[in-house]
Amino acid sequence: MAASALLGFIGVLLLAHWLSTQLRWPATWQVRPDGQLELVATSIDGLKPHVGTAWVGTSVTRSHPTPGDAAPTEQDQPLLLQPQASLLAGPARWIVDDTQRRRHVRASEALASALVEDSLTLHFSDQRSFELRAVPIGWHGIGIAFWMLASLAWALSSAAAGVLKLKPSASNALYAAMALCQAGNLVCMAVASTASPALPPGWAHIDFPLRSAFDLLTLAAAVHLACIHPKDLSASRWLPATGWLAAALAWTGANSVDGSGAWWLTQATMLLMGSLAIWLMHLSFRSQPHPFALVMKRFSLIVGGTWVLVSAAIAGASARSGAEAPSESASTAAIAAASTPLAVTVWQVLFALVLLSVPFLSKSRSLVRELSLLAIISALAAVLDLLFVGLFPLGQFASLALALFLSMTIYAGARQWLVNRMLGTRVASAERLFEQLFRTTREVETQPSEAGPALARLLNELFDPVEVSLLDKPSAQAHTLSDGSTMLVPVPAIGNSAQSGSGSSTSILLRHAQQGRRLFTTDDARLADRIGEQLRRAVAFDQAVEQGRSEERRRLAQDLHDDIGARLLTLMYKAQSPEMEDYARHTLQDLKTLTRGLAASSQPLSHALAEWKADIAQRLAIADIELTWVAEHDTDIVLTMVQWSGLTRVLRELVSNVMTHAQARHVEIEVLLVNDQLLLTVADDGTGLAPQQWSPGLGVGGVRKRVRQLRGEVLWQERVPHGITCRVRVDRLSAET
Repeated sequence: MAASALLGFIGVLLLAHWLSTQLRWPATWQVRPDGQLELVATSIDGLKPHVGTAWVGTSVTRSHPTPGDAAPTEQDQPLLLQPQASLLAGPARWIVDDTQRRRHVRASEALASALVEDSLTLHFSDQRSFELRAVPIGWHGIGIAFWMLASLAWALSSAAAGVLKLKPSASNALYAAMALCQAGNLVCMAVASTASPALPPGWAHIDFPLRSAFDLLTLAAAVHLACIHPKDLSASRWLPATGWLAAALAWTGANSVDGSGAWWLTQATMLLMGSLAIWLMHLSFRSQPHPFALVMKRFSLIVGGTWVLVSAAIAGASARSGAEAPSESASTAAIAAASTPLAVTVWQVLFALVLLSVPFLSKSRSLVRELSLLAIISALAAVLDLLFVGLFPLGQFASLALALFLSMTIYAGARQWLVNRMLGTRVASAERLFEQLFRTTREVETQPSEAGPALARLLNELFDPVEVSLLDKPSAQAHTLSDGSTMLVPVPAIGNSAQSGSGSSTSILLRHAQQGRRLFTTDDARLADRIGEQLRRAVAFDQAVEQGRSEERRRLAQDLHDDIGARLLTLMYKAQSPEMEDYARHTLQDLKTLTRGLAASSQPLSHALAEWKADIAQRLAIADIELTWVAEHDTDIVLTMVQWSGLTRVLRELVSNVMTHAQARHVEIEVLLVNDQLLLTVADDGTGLAPQQWSPGLGVGGVRKRVRQLRGEVLWQERVPHGITCRVRVDRLSAET
């Protein structure tokens, strides 16, 4: 890769050296509305008085006179050249009319030949003439346009070599062919940018054949690539060969002896092959959703649509100049000649930027994307300029200013839409992302071993991929794979792994974001890494907070046991009556239960059921109320402190209500845990009022509040023939905290 980049750099320098030796007149010209060439600036002192006048002809005296006293031959007579506006009209590749193209080639070659003669006389519209000699361009006269276009060509060729080096394959070879062809186009444009006004000798003859070959080969490779990547279509058996054959036939027909309709034949063939490539990308995505196919289809539509506009604008300007009167035709042709090179150059740069960004779509920085958007808008401005020239009688400055204004207006309004259509970018709102992260943190906190599946569910909701899977493969950080169609995200180390400093050996593989409608990018990878890190930090923070709470509860439990417990024990021994002694003993028992629950951060359900039964039976026995206790559970889950405390206080409050208000003789309590659903029922045979007639109180309100904390539901109903039934339901007890 380094060698190919070095060779490309040396090639650019050699090309620049060759151009620096070419002869030119040190002068700048522009096309006047009447079609004549006007001298704008020059570094030759004797030529400066002619600035602002039109160049009307050139006489060339041969540098090889007839020897002896022989009479001068026809070859020795002065050669008269008529300057044409087509000399500044840019490359022959984008001249529509065949006659104008041949005239342009002849004029360019004649002027290039005249540059090597010793004596040239320029004739101007002010009836004055000036004799000058051509000088080498030199390194200082090459111009910034050459270096920019040549650098972009070098970057394209380096990208082609890099892609082939990293992964030799048929699809990468086709991409390399497209990149090299467009690099060749850029080199041709770089050479043409140094012409003022004549191209190097022989260059005008090869411009159209060479550049049309580059364009046709690019489209043939695009058709072939769409047949085999990202999905190998059944049509790939014959369509690629058809595309290459069509390119060869079109090039042969366009460059035949007569060359009639060469430009139209080339453009029509390119349009057909480009449409075929886009249609194949559409079929590939429909048969198997893959973001690369969709993204490339979007890029192709944008680039192809701009190309169609450029071609239509140039063809329209050419047709209008041919249909108008000679004076009006010269004016239209002059303005079109000044606008065509800009439109073609901007579009070519747009296409080159798109090709250059293809291998780096998932890793491209914002700069590449913004450059592509800027090139699109610039191409649109050039197209609008040509359309205004062809449709409205506007001057060159007025048409360009109006085109720029409309283009920037469209860019400001459609920029975000273009970004979304090009890359399919979808940014989740901060509120939605926070809600998902909070829910996942709660899940991982209760079950740290399920961190991988929980994070996979979060990423699935965030990126909406076609496939999400867990792999037993370590990964240092999130990164994209397979041209951005896949992303690998490490599962953060949580719990014991995080405390020991060992990382997780599990990763999450996501394929085809947004159901195959967009590629994963480096921004997505960074977002996934930050989500994993925030998840790890949130769980670690909650664990630290819970540890602090546990230590504070143990301290409170110890203080209650040492202080209040000692006082209750003293009160029990000094009781004045057996009833007071029993009351103090029961209070002391309640205190022990409370302090034991405070000291323990969690408790098995079976232990809690035993404590609840013993406590309730003792309290009801004092009130002479019979108890029927039923408890069943399919899994002995571990209750957190919040769950144990809430259920304990709910049971106590319900039993206290029965003892205080119901005047019941029998109480039935049923606790069932089936499939993680808790059903708690407390029924009495008392004489309590109907629930609709109850006035709000702290007891019933406290029960409702604690059940809501457990994310459950509570309901009171009348029993037949008399009594009240209270039902508490918590659907997912193990998931609630």
